[in-house]
Amino acid sequence: MGEIEEIAADAVFALFVSGGPRVSRLPPPLPRRQNPSMSPVQSLIDDLLLILRSGDHDTSWTRYESVGQLIAELERLRARGDDAAAEVRRLCLPTGVIDEIAVSSGWSAAWLRLTTGKHRDVLSPQHG
Repeated sequence: MGEIEEIAADAVFALFVSGGPRVSRLPPPLPRRQNPSMSPVQSLIDDLLLILRSGDHDTSWTRYESVGQLIAELERLRARGDDAAAEVRRLCLPTGVIDEIAVSSGWSAAWLRLTTGKHRDVLSPQHG
């Protein structure tokens, strides 16, 4: 993916986090720079954690009883880096856990932009 596409995806994500009606009480996000030692899977998880920590989310269509349980799972997977790519992809499948939460919580458009833009490669079965 090109640098321009990545910058555009970051801008869309920043707009979602700072400007959405559900999260307007959050301070503007800090400029995001990819840590060279951070894997693509960790970057995706960081973006997910930022969204999930931004407010209430509906987990009723998932196996998780609360967003806190999903956050704990993602933090565990983040610690594994690229070794967790297959598990993270499974959570992100269409009608998977993350997709269901995004749709039922009102951030499916932002989720679609992340999955087809910035994180498209990490969600591809050819990754890792």
